[in-house]
Amino acid sequence: MLWWSGAQLAGLTTTYPEETVDRQTQEIKRERTHQSNDPHVLALARISGARLLFTNDRDLQQDFKDSELIKPSGGKVYTTIRSGAFGKTHKNLLRRQDLCP
Repeated sequence: MLWWSGAQLAGLTTTYPEETVDRQTQEIKRERTHQSNDPHVLALARISGARLLFTNDRDLQQDFKDSELIKPSGGKVYTTIRSGAFGKTHKNLLRRQDLCP
């Protein structure tokens, strides 16, 4: 995790209180509208405002795109399921400033 320490020292990371993430996770579980087994990922997206996710988990992809779970209009997902590699679409998503606060 050397890269993480370096990113922290450079001010490139944001940390959220565990209690805040736990509360939001519990709220998502109570709503019972998610398909994936990753409510903590959805909670962190809600709290942070992040609207871009890399995952090959199809259920999590559906949840992350759901505008009821990730408001106001759902998130964007990129995956390597089909091609096994990052492509032009992935690079374009990573360049968008509106998806990663």
